Amino acid sequence: MTRWFERTAILFVVGLIAAALLPLFLTTATSLDWPDAYLWRMLRFTLLQAALSTLLSVIPAILTARALQRKLLLGGDFLRVLFAVPLALPAIVVVLAISSLYGAASLMAPWFNLYGLNGILLAHVFFNLPLATRLLAQAYQSIPDEHLRLGQELRLTGWQHFQIVEFPYLRATVLEASALIFLLCAASFVIVLTLGGGPQATTIEVAIFQSLRLDFDLARALSLGLMQLILGLAMFTILASMARRSRASEIRLEHRLRPLPSLFGVDVAALILATVLVLPPLVSLIWNGITNLRFDATVAKALATSVGIGAAASVLATLLALGLARAKLGAPLANLGLIISPAVIATGWFILSLKAGWREEWSIAAIILLNALMALPFAHASLAPALKTHHENTARLSTELELRGLNKLRLIDVPLLRGVLAAAALMAFVVSLGDLAAILMLGSGDVITLPSLLQQQMGRYQFDAANGTALLLAALCLGLTTLSQRLGSRT
Repeated sequence: MTRWFERTAILFVVGLIAAALLPLFLTTATSLDWPDAYLWRMLRFTLLQAALSTLLSVIPAILTARALQRKLLLGGDFLRVLFAVPLALPAIVVVLAISSLYGAASLMAPWFNLYGLNGILLAHVFFNLPLATRLLAQAYQSIPDEHLRLGQELRLTGWQHFQIVEFPYLRATVLEASALIFLLCAASFVIVLTLGGGPQATTIEVAIFQSLRLDFDLARALSLGLMQLILGLAMFTILASMARRSRASEIRLEHRLRPLPSLFGVDVAALILATVLVLPPLVSLIWNGITNLRFDATVAKALATSVGIGAAASVLATLLALGLARAKLGAPLANLGLIISPAVIATGWFILSLKAGWREEWSIAAIILLNALMALPFAHASLAPALKTHHENTARLSTELELRGLNKLRLIDVPLLRGVLAAAALMAFVVSLGDLAAILMLGSGDVITLPSLLQQQMGRYQFDAANGTALLLAALCLGLTTLSQRLGSRT
């Protein structure tokens, strides 16, 4: 990759982040709304719901991953496919599906209050239990075969075997998955906004949106933004430290995992619990949506806007990921979209646009830029390993043919990396297609995408139309995610 392309990508990302952070840091101390009881309550609830979501996701995931390794049920392959589906669904779609199952009009209403902490935890577990299960299932493959054989020879019971043989090889992944899930839940926006149910269940991210778009309280938004920035930096530092330790102790094996000792009752219970948490919302989504699918002018316009914004953000994110893939600081810069929450970035850009006087004119451009930053970590994670291997394999050929710069990019890099580039672009497109945060933070009333249309339909109690829109959006995201994974696996 040419040096100018790397430098351009670095400067572009740094410039976007600086344009968001400088308005925050340049604001004088007297303009800030310093922490009061309200701000501390926001912080406490943010940390509480993130901690509970992490515990409720990771602990069952350990048992579920173990049960899947034992291949207890004939439907084990089905469950692996099932657990991949939530990772491709937009949060607003899941909120609607869960509301249909557990909301005020459901059979569960007398026994379960969906709105508040209960609903937030339920939605977070729906997303994060499958994520943690997939990560831990991979960790199980790192257990040396001789350790499993020794455990069998010593005739360890199920729990003894888990404590002595299995958990030492899971510990690093458990910590890493916990930190990642905590970070994602602390920055959760759509789920808390729609299922929070009031000021008692509001996180920092949602409070920033309310301060900006509802109350227009810039001082409060600045204070919350700085608090969220500090929290995000602290959590990402912990996550990065855990990831380094995990990679340092990683063991790569090619053989199959030997059978694990039985914990039959626990294994079956874990699989049933995971299935009950994940499957019913998906069934509800299909059942309620299939009879309400409509493609009128409003849906068509929202789809066209979503595709236009998604395509632009996808191209930009892929180009930036390609430029950062081999840069020394490429990974930290690419992950700024995770470290710094969208609400913080939107706050800085919002203030900057007000001072510059081009709030309305740059609304769509700002949404595209924010979506590109949010998709950049996923595109970079897909591109960086493939580009490193590609460079090692083609370095000698490029030297012999004296190909450099744009000629190497055109004749060697792009043809050989076409599949992984397409996979990264599709993944970035899916992230943008299902995003609602950027639209709510930076959009105007004239910008309507599929997620924002779905949110409007839910707000107006047009649930039949909302179910059809949700199924259309879910099908698009799931189909594109599947295509991205297949393209990536062929490279």
